Amino acid sequence: MRIITGKFKGRPLYSPKNQAIRPTSDRAREFLFSYLGTNVYEARVLDLFAGSGALGIEAVSRGAASAVFVDQSKEAVDLINRNLEKFGLSFPVIRRDAVSYLQSTLNEKFDLIFCDPPYKYTAFETIAERSRQQVLHPDGVLIYESDRRIDAPEIKGLEIIKVKKIGNTKMSIYRYV
Repeated sequence: MRIITGKFKGRPLYSPKNQAIRPTSDRAREFLFSYLGTNVYEARVLDLFAGSGALGIEAVSRGAASAVFVDQSKEAVDLINRNLEKFGLSFPVIRRDAVSYLQSTLNEKFDLIFCDPPYKYTAFETIAERSRQQVLHPDGVLIYESDRRIDAPEIKGLEIIKVKKIGNTKMSIYRYV
């Protein structure tokens, strides 16, 4: 696992030691960030189910202004902190369930929200709705990474602007209607 481009291009990330954390593949990140293009520059990023922090760190490498990393796993939080330290970065890393984090975050707005839950996770609609109501900037996008066999759910107030299958992964990209 490595940073694909930007100021940290080619530098490796620390990887998880077990299967409990499933990082986004280099190929999937490459597609995603190519699709997002200049929307990453100066963006405020929220990385939910952050795992290794690869998505948020890739965004920062490409010019994002800030990132917040949220994961409920102690192992993931430790891994994110190690990766941030490796790159000399200092951003909030919050050990909390994504839904409860969104319930408590009222005044922050994010331009990019990455949501990469475990493939068996069933509450994406709740996260998408709370994101739309509370933290997604009106010009922002919400990216949902799921198993390729899971249909991208319809979310009131959001439209799907892109769906891409990459290996076993499906990237569904939403924005305000």
